[in-house]
Amino acid sequence: MTQPQNATGTSMPISLTELVALLVAMTAVVALAIDMMLPALDDIAGDLGVRSENDQQFVIGVYLTGFGFAQLFYGPLSDRFGRKIVIQFALAFFIVTSLVCTLTPTFDMLLVARFGLTRLVSRLEEIVVDDDLAKPEVRVTQGASTRACAGG
Repeated sequence: MTQPQNATGTSMPISLTELVALLVAMTAVVALAIDMMLPALDDIAGDLGVRSENDQQFVIGVYLTGFGFAQLFYGPLSDRFGRKIVIQFALAFFIVTSLVCTLTPTFDMLLVARFGLTRLVSRLEEIVVDDDLAKPEVRVTQGASTRACAGG
């Protein structure tokens, strides 16, 4: 298997296939967080007592706002603490907020949890990891593979 190398030419401890699979998963989870909820939006609104059909759309707006807001913090945190620890923390936070979304009794709490749900690794973080690990000739192939597999 081809071992990706960083900019200094040092071999990385993960194969190219594993790296692409990881980056695809990180990218796809962002789309899944929205796409899986859309068909059930009416049922969720009914269960949580949302009075206006227009109010249920706040779930999407809050998620996208949180996703944009998260972009401001991932870069500086990753530079300060390292990519791996930020990704691990974000994944743990994603799991917790997913459980909160699942078990929430009120629509307001769902909106807060959906805002927090976007703290998983953003597309920006995926691109930064891609740039850090791969040589330029590998990066082009790898980036195309990641975006094709994740539908981005």
